[in-house]
Amino acid sequence: WPSYQFDLLDNTADNSSCARIVVAQFGPLTEPAEVHIELNDGATTLTGEGSNAMGDPCEAIAWLARSLAGEGQTLRADDIVFTGGLTAPLDLTAGRRYSVRSPSLSRVELIT
Repeated sequence: WPSYQFDLLDNTADNSSCARIVVAQFGPLTEPAEVHIELNDGATTLTGEGSNAMGDPCEAIAWLARSLAGEGQTLRADDIVFTGGLTAPLDLTAGRRYSVRSPSLSRVELIT
């Protein structure tokens, strides 16, 4: 997006603000909409819930599956689906450590 000129819908539709994703092993989530996460950069802590993904991450994936079916396509078992950020955006700064914590998921850290 030239000069970052996009609206919220465009940003959500293509995850254009996503710098990284982490793929890891995790156990079953009994209530994905209730997952609580904290994103921290050492100065700011942002919080989010699974329900920030279309009310429930499962609904976001169901919407994608229905949309793909309308185009004659399907999701495969090994596809990675990113339902969108669960917190407000946080600008990345070089040399800073970022962490994401959740009682339901493993802790993740990124150093830029």
